[in-house]
Amino acid sequence: MTRTIESLCWLGCASGLLVAFLVLRTLALATATRILPVGAPASPSQQNVGLDSLTNDIIQRDPFRLARRPSQVPFIADTVAAAVSTAPKAPAPPLVLAGIVGGPPWSAVIEGVPGRDGPVVVHRGDTLAGLRIRDVRRDRAIVSSPDTTWVLTIKRVWQ
Repeated sequence: MTRTIESLCWLGCASGLLVAFLVLRTLALATATRILPVGAPASPSQQNVGLDSLTNDIIQRDPFRLARRPSQVPFIADTVAAAVSTAPKAPAPPLVLAGIVGGPPWSAVIEGVPGRDGPVVVHRGDTLAGLRIRDVRRDRAIVSSPDTTWVLTIKRVWQ
């Protein structure tokens, strides 16, 4: 019984797709005959007139800018590449390991984290302002950024 119902559903879907295809094909042919009269072959220049005017409309309106008009400054790829390559590198944050807390698993108290005031307690795997805490041990913490890795150690151990 369920096999028969499933077969009827597949047959209905296939016939629906066939009807949709035939309707869309008929509409496309009707639209094409309205644009070009039967018996009047279109020359390539006549076909491009509509495309050229559409292209000019898009360029004049510039839909990807807020002002909807082309930029006054021309884009030159070499200038952009030179500006990006000569941009100064941001200075590394002055990170200081203020202390280690607890026992395994250890927590580190780090000062100098960008965007944070004062010391921050971190654990292994935490991410703060693009800095990833890779490891915390009883005497050091390893912090990494996309281009630098710091091994922070405590300057003096409390007794």
